[in-house]
Amino acid sequence: MSTFTVVVTTYNREDELKRCLQSLVVQTFRDFDVIVYDDGSTDNTDKIITNFSLIDKRIKIITNPNNIGTSSATYRYFAV
Repeated sequence: MSTFTVVVTTYNREDELKRCLQSLVVQTFRDFDVIVYDDGSTDNTDKIITNFSLIDKRIKIITNPNNIGTSSATYRYFAV
């Protein structure tokens, strides 16, 4: 069990996502998981997430086939 989980929501932001995930992968503190929620992106977001998840097993993917907006996506999957 990890100390905490980082949740990253994204929609068609492949350049920023790449920098975000690279930053998380190189952290010296390693006791955390990463959930990337792709909210129906139509760019290369899915490939970027998949490549990073192969490099670092802490990265998990949730994909929504249709864009519903960040707040709706966050509520749908992460509301307690």
